[in-house]
Amino acid sequence: MQASSESSRNDTEAIAESVVEEKWKELEAKLKPLLEWKENADIRITKTEQEIIVLKETFDKLHEGVLGKISEYDTNLQDVGSSIKAMDKVMKEVLPELNDSVSRLSRISKK
Repeated sequence: MQASSESSRNDTEAIAESVVEEKWKELEAKLKPLLEWKENADIRITKTEQEIIVLKETFDKLHEGVLGKISEYDTNLQDVGSSIKAMDKVMKEVLPELNDSVSRLSRISKK
């Protein structure tokens, strides 16, 4: 009786293992598309992160370039302002003399 009970128990375990294995395979088959989707999503996320890093580096370089140009334009505008001030000073000094010279020439030419 004990041999038959043990045999029955072994048979039950074998059937249970078979059922569990069959259900596990079914579950794996159902999960396979989800796992493939997850892998594809991970690949796309990684690629997107890399592209964002490249875009950030490009933006940083562009930002530095723009700031450099703005600084250069500022320097140039300051130089132009200084030149205009210098010309204004020169003109203030030269114009009265030029006016006098023109007036003298005008008087001389009338004589």
